[in-house]
Amino acid sequence: MTDKILLIDGHSIMSRAFYGIPELTNSQGLHTNAVYGFLNILLKVLDQEQADHLAVAFDVHEPTFRHKMFDAYKGTRKPMPPELHEQIPLMQEVLRSMHIPLLMKGGYEADDLLGTIAKRCQKEGVEVTIVSGDRDLLQLADEKIKICLPKTAKGVTTVYNYYPDDVMKEWNVTPLEFIDLKALMGDTSDNIPGVPGLGPKSAEWIITKYHTIEAAHAAALAGDPEFKVPRKPKAAQMLIDEWESAALSKTLAAICIDAPIDFDYDDARVENMFNADSFEFVKRLELKSLLKRFDVSSLDLAAEQQLDLSGLKEVDDPYLARIAFRDAASEGQAGFAIAGEDLYFALAGDRSYHFYGFDWQTELQALAQKEGVELYTMNLKQALYHCAFAPESPVYDLALAAYVINPLKDSYSYEDLARDFMGLTLPSEKELRDDLKDRPHCPNPFTDDAANAGDGAQVAGFNTDADGSSADPVACTMAAYSAIVALRSAKKIFAKLEELEERTLYEEIEMPLVYTLYDMQRAGILVDKQALVDYGVELRAGIEELQARIYEEAGEEFNINSPKQLGELLFEKLGLPAMKKTKSGYSTNAEVLEKLKNKHPIVQAILDYRMLAKLKSTYADGLVKEIADDGRIHTTFQNMVTATGRLSSTEPNLQNIPVRTELG
Repeated sequence: MTDKILLIDGHSIMSRAFYGIPELTNSQGLHTNAVYGFLNILLKVLDQEQADHLAVAFDVHEPTFRHKMFDAYKGTRKPMPPELHEQIPLMQEVLRSMHIPLLMKGGYEADDLLGTIAKRCQKEGVEVTIVSGDRDLLQLADEKIKICLPKTAKGVTTVYNYYPDDVMKEWNVTPLEFIDLKALMGDTSDNIPGVPGLGPKSAEWIITKYHTIEAAHAAALAGDPEFKVPRKPKAAQMLIDEWESAALSKTLAAICIDAPIDFDYDDARVENMFNADSFEFVKRLELKSLLKRFDVSSLDLAAEQQLDLSGLKEVDDPYLARIAFRDAASEGQAGFAIAGEDLYFALAGDRSYHFYGFDWQTELQALAQKEGVELYTMNLKQALYHCAFAPESPVYDLALAAYVINPLKDSYSYEDLARDFMGLTLPSEKELRDDLKDRPHCPNPFTDDAANAGDGAQVAGFNTDADGSSADPVACTMAAYSAIVALRSAKKIFAKLEELEERTLYEEIEMPLVYTLYDMQRAGILVDKQALVDYGVELRAGIEELQARIYEEAGEEFNINSPKQLGELLFEKLGLPAMKKTKSGYSTNAEVLEKLKNKHPIVQAILDYRMLAKLKSTYADGLVKEIADDGRIHTTFQNMVTATGRLSSTEPNLQNIPVRTELG
């Protein structure tokens, strides 16, 4: 065989992922950061190594043969955090769904199973790569066995690869001698005692000279005159006195390479990892970035898990449109979304339409006034710019309803609602745009037939004008998804509102607020443009005055806006005490400068300079650019951002104007 197998230390890499990635949970509150990080590491290394076989080893929660030898083995370890503990069985289920074999055996540690399988594969001529955060595995490095240890420094993780020469270069011992090294110096993390008083340097000297603890012990007993460890004159006697501890430590430190575990090499072949079962796991855990690895079109998913847009009908004829609207009135429910000047419309029975090129706004407004009709959308406030629905209209914003159900989420898009209430995984805007980049000559986001469409042809969700210009295909796709999801998720969303007793809150407070915010956005905020321009001139004069004062205090001109140049001036030339350093140099943030403002007059001048520069660029100059032709600023009021229900303002943000200072 000339294959390559990748072996992963499950608990070790999960622990590294857990502590390396901020807390993540899915919409059900299940912690997922360790699973997410582990899969990212696994897939990255698998791609790098181009391995065609893969297995993951996990410890079993029961005593091992080492515990039976030494009760205190690993006795100093802290319990695993519950947020990590709950992810271990979940990770194992995900790996099983990906057809990745798990190596587990009662009485043995994951290291023993990794060592056993690695040596078996090496004998068969297979190249082996072991990934772990535990340096104990360095003892397994061999001609065809590479040990990969990810190490994190200053927030950056680098993977170091070790063959025998690499172990020798870093530790001055061979992989097998690494066991003896640990037998002497011990290991606090595993509570291996070693020889008390012998540290890494003394242990390295002894093993470099004698190679094994047995040879070193024999030399000590024989009174070898060359047994002279630097700064440890009693090292030989220490080894004699603590020989039982050293021998036990070597047994504890040695990885078992003949564990009795069944393993079929062919079962570890990497194939069909991204299948329907693993898709469901990844979708349930809401690991969006991993979903792009799945070719959903090729998966054998149940019909209710799919959303086919290929049947979307293009309608630019008012008469045909009225028929669709009449059907909606008779059925009573419809979903809609607006993209530019186009309307996407969804009805029961998987019927969906793309209306464009005529006054569909009037038809939609009329439909909303018919008795017994309910319309569902994902962004009512934006729709009001196209259709003047009355506040009492039966038009419901389902993204807003999802926010009321769970205000802690960071988004309420069609893909979020499809996942949470329909069991569907739909592509995000980024994934749609990435797909379009990969297939630039296939403009139709819905059907593969688009590539065969002739010039001027109209295809689902994408109409090409006579002059060759076209609507944004991604926006069209998103609108189509939004209309269908709004209709199909409505029943479950309203049922959830009822269950949580929040329907009254939604209908009597949140929904009316949408119309109020729309009116506020349309009205805008009146601004005295000339006053802002004059104020900008005043600020410019103040900035120039402060700049001159700073240059005078510094004794030179420099870029005040450059943290690097400012840090060098303050902490090297002027000798001010440096509070902290960043990757790029000294920190000169506001917190640091506030602590230094009484140390030198230049610091207060810099703080004042920054304040005036911020006022000028962000507010005096920035707000002038936002004034519309009617003399007003039309900000957007966001009502689905904060968990408390507090509004936020964007494009531009009018909530951060510093009114507490006189200048502000």
